[in-house]
Amino acid sequence: MTEIIEYKESLKEQWAEFCYASDSAWFWHTREWFEYSRHYLGDAFLGDYSFLISESEKIVAVVPCMLIKGKNGNVS
Repeated sequence: MTEIIEYKESLKEQWAEFCYASDSAWFWHTREWFEYSRHYLGDAFLGDYSFLISESEKIVAVVPCMLIKGKNGNVS
């Protein structure tokens, strides 16, 4: 069964293991990059909407996603 699971801190290690083992994952998929970006953005960071996809309790994809406020005030 395919599940979409909202990211939470308790999944950090599993997320990292998936990224490091995957030939398709880039540094931008890692939580390290996400946390760096989050701190760099400061008040422009509005939320973490990251999620992962699992099939039969095995991670098959990670999707880092953040909501940010641009310099012009638009949200992206």
